[in-house]
Amino acid sequence: MSLSVPELSVLQDHTGALRPRYSSPLTGDQVHRHTSFHEAGHAVVSMAFGLHVVDTQVYREEQDEDRVFFTGNTQVFVDVVPALRFAVSLAAGDVAEQRHLREQGLLTDEIAGMRAGQDHDQAHAIATLADCGFRIAADHAPRGGMAWAEVVEVAERVVDLLWTRISTVGEALYAHPDGVLTGDEVAALVHLPNPVRGA
Repeated sequence: MSLSVPELSVLQDHTGALRPRYSSPLTGDQVHRHTSFHEAGHAVVSMAFGLHVVDTQVYREEQDEDRVFFTGNTQVFVDVVPALRFAVSLAAGDVAEQRHLREQGLLTDEIAGMRAGQDHDQAHAIATLADCGFRIAADHAPRGGMAWAEVVEVAERVVDLLWTRISTVGEALYAHPDGVLTGDEVAALVHLPNPVRGA
């Protein structure tokens, strides 16, 4: 399946719109770490699935004295890839983030409720794959397609298998002074090849 994914800035969603900003009861440092794990989930799973990872980054913006905005972006080169692999690589970010929050004792009902409406990766997968004729729906399995919950189940299994590598990249991204790792740096950290672009 050939996919066309536009190159966008870290502040844009898949439609080109600016990503919304959310308040969180977590500290800025906690948000920074779980955002790093989110992007690490995307990067490691994408690489393991044969996608060339260009870079992965966490963006920090001081909004005022008390608030810091964090978001992230993992840029991959997508040419021909099975639809399910593409969808799972997108779901893996949220799965990794939730696992990290849970392991840190931070995935409270309040946090889970706040995060429920923030899944731009789900919307990205549904819209992009629909353009290619593969149907994913948020709440049910359409004929000839999949429910997003099924994609997430696969992502959970893949993230479990790759968790040590995802954790390594998450911590490295969190600690990086510029908040950016190239795909080749990710590959070196986790001992995976970064597939050749367009191969």
